[in-house]
Amino acid sequence: MQCVHALSKGWASPLTGFTRETEFLQTLHLNLLQLSDGSFINMSIPIALAIHDSQKASIGEFNIVTLLDSNDKLIAILT
Repeated sequence: MQCVHALSKGWASPLTGFTRETEFLQTLHLNLLQLSDGSFINMSIPIALAIHDSQKASIGEFNIVTLLDSNDKLIAILT
């Protein structure tokens, strides 16, 4: 929930979503994130969404996924 809040409020700027594998590894090993323009920013904590293999399999190739809390309340729509 904290990561969703940080992303939605822009506190994790320039990130606009959860980190992908390459970004995740950069933040873990280098404490920085390389942007698309080649510049670097300090990013020592990855903003990641951990999911199980079964969840990944159920998502498949969908482009839009809803993120629900434990009570099935809509938290976010991931694109």
